[in-house]
Amino acid sequence: MSSTSRRSGGKLGSDGRNTEVCRRTAGHRARKGVFITTSNFTRDAEEYVGRIESKIILIDGPTLARLMVDNLVGVSSVRSYDLLKADPDYFTEE
Repeated sequence: MSSTSRRSGGKLGSDGRNTEVCRRTAGHRARKGVFITTSNFTRDAEEYVGRIESKIILIDGPTLARLMVDNLVGVSSVRSYDLLKADPDYFTEE
């Protein structure tokens, strides 16, 4: 599948290219697809994928960042912390 996109005011979808990519997906008889952007999708694009028969998932920039952190993809640990709790046995008199 090929991918094309055009930025329009920081959002993807209002220029009709989302429709073209979805048509190409259907042309390949694909019933599912995922479109990822580091930007945002327009409301029109989100509504469009809700109306069509194919199952298309839109992943915008904030969702992509969260998925990357949650799955440790493309990120590295800078600092870690120990979570401590009191040891009740230490305070027990014998």
